[in-house]
Amino acid sequence: KPVEQLEPADCSALVMCEFLEHVYEPIELVKKWLPHAEYAVIGHPLDEPDPPFEKGHCWSYSWDDFKRWPTLGGHTLLFAQIFPVPPCYPFVCYGLTKRN
Repeated sequence: KPVEQLEPADCSALVMCEFLEHVYEPIELVKKWLPHAEYAVIGHPLDEPDPPFEKGHCWSYSWDDFKRWPTLGGHTLLFAQIFPVPPCYPFVCYGLTKRN
């Protein structure tokens, strides 16, 4: 089933890496799933051009977008790291969050 059709379940860790740029309603998914996780790892490209480098990407996110994900699901960002990954993307960001 597509993730949009799944019901969230309580879990210790939720991994949302290289995922949010591919779904049509990422904010709704984050709000639905993140409150069920004690910790989460979130990662995606930053500031992707339009059109995107990778086919299938629906969204491009900024650093401010990245910092907002945890707050949408009642989490706090514990750690984040930005990596340059040319020629694929200018930068990719990964972070660890914890439920408040």
